[in-house]
Amino acid sequence: MEPVISPMYLYLIDLLSTIRDVSFIGLLLFGVICLLAMLTFFEEDDNSSSKNISSENDETELTEKDKILILKIFFFIFAVFLVLYIAIPTKDTMYKMLISSYITPDNINNIHEMVIKDINSIVKTITER
Repeated sequence: MEPVISPMYLYLIDLLSTIRDVSFIGLLLFGVICLLAMLTFFEEDDNSSSKNISSENDETELTEKDKILILKIFFFIFAVFLVLYIAIPTKDTMYKMLISSYITPDNINNIHEMVIKDINSIVKTITER
């Protein structure tokens, strides 16, 4: 006998729910990282005018182009997590969608007829006693 709801659907719902939860954590993490990177990269340094020329040529210092590239990468990852979080419905919504795909007017009519027959059978049994 074939199951009413395929176990694969239940597995996929759980998997997608986990992906949604991980994307929320990634969204928070990269949101904070982007904010900190912007504050760190673009803060106005009062001491920058007093630095000598040799420190400006230091190879470990990031250029503006590098900073913008890093921020673009962080914002891209942030956007991916945001899209995943928005696009994947909650576990409750996925279960509701799955159940609603199995509820059709024909199924409701069949259940209605079965309930009526069962009630009539119960009433008939009670009245015979």
